[in-house]
Amino acid sequence: MKLKNKIILVMVTFLAAFSFGLNSKASTVPKPVGDFSEWQGNFTASQVQKLKSQVSFVILRVQYGSNYRDKTFAHNVALMTKYKVPYGVYSFGQFTSVSDAATEAKDLYNRASKALFYVNDAEQLTTARSVYNQANIQWYKTLNKLTNKHIIFYSYRGFQQSYAPTAYKYYDAYWLAAYQSSVPSPQNYHLWQYTDAHYFSSIAKSTDASTIMRSLKPLSWWIGSTNASKQSTKIYKYGGIQKNWQVMIKSSATHWYNPRTKIPASVKSPTYRVQSTQKITYSKSNEAVLLYRNGKAVGWALAQDISSYYNAKSVKALKFKTNDYSYSKPNLTGRKWYHKKGTVLRGNTYFNGRFWVFKTASGVYTSSNKSLKSYVSVKTPAKKTTAKKSKAKATYYTVKRGDTVSAIATRYGTTPAKIKSLSKLSNVNYIYVGQKLRVK
Repeated sequence: MKLKNKIILVMVTFLAAFSFGLNSKASTVPKPVGDFSEWQGNFTASQVQKLKSQVSFVILRVQYGSNYRDKTFAHNVALMTKYKVPYGVYSFGQFTSVSDAATEAKDLYNRASKALFYVNDAEQLTTARSVYNQANIQWYKTLNKLTNKHIIFYSYRGFQQSYAPTAYKYYDAYWLAAYQSSVPSPQNYHLWQYTDAHYFSSIAKSTDASTIMRSLKPLSWWIGSTNASKQSTKIYKYGGIQKNWQVMIKSSATHWYNPRTKIPASVKSPTYRVQSTQKITYSKSNEAVLLYRNGKAVGWALAQDISSYYNAKSVKALKFKTNDYSYSKPNLTGRKWYHKKGTVLRGNTYFNGRFWVFKTASGVYTSSNKSLKSYVSVKTPAKKTTAKKSKAKATYYTVKRGDTVSAIATRYGTTPAKIKSLSKLSNVNYIYVGQKLRVK
């Protein structure tokens, strides 16, 4: 939302960006908010369909002052509407007087009457300094008479304090531009534009990105409860990872969840311990995990990018994929036993304070050693019984906002496939709030 020749701030180190992820008070990092203008060009239908899954909503530029209309707005807003991408709009302020500010506000509304909210982009002094604050107040008052939708003030902290010290307080929300890795203080803003170099793979461009301050203005405040509910009930099927699991990063993984930096190939071969987890709705995941190695934080990864190395108390048997050995000690030393491919050993798992291990009568198999890749967990056959089975009582669950079939299955000790069958779902990726599912 800045002028094209403004100095671009791109030198944000991984360490600094990661510190934001650890220090943020929010338990969930929401999808970013993208703001776009003619500098990003006309989008295609395919790009917008992909963009929908990468953003919470978008903000489109309508005008650069009253006398210049954005060349791509009409085209791009039509696609946003067609593919149901929630959007707000903004006007880059070029008013030269109090009355001119009122005109710009009217023009913005008339040119985008179906927007969910309106933004006054105030970052350039275009009036006498003595009247600029009042002009921004008039901008709000004029638009407020035309609509009951939210009206937002956008600016940099220094500019706002110098030229609009009180005007921003009239607005329904403050959108702060501050390109830094740590959360700006004081937190008197509701939307934070934290970078001008976020890469949106859907449009293959790096551009501005913001994050909502959910504790102050939740997603529903920006785009309405209906749109927010649709986002929260969308199925993100990857999740269910627990703290202290030993895991690896899949070779197919490309970016960390937070910060959204590339994952080096060198970190995909070691094993990690899951230090903590958080519920999210991003890409195909309903969970993000914080990975630790040797007592140090490595990064937040999406559940879809994680594979279990050896992790669950539920594992009761291991099957050798190749000829290999088992050992009597957790560090794979001591007495050893040779096993042919296909051998199944039964036992139990436990956490020894550092990692999960599998123990049988003949040895201990530790998840910290690469030879464990020779094993795959297998289901323990159910014990045969001659007793007549009693008919189990059906158990039902009513879907709440944010639920996924995967999460519900985990909660009730069943599987998404079982719930799909019992509830006669045509697609487990589509459930809605209030829907009654049979889980057992």
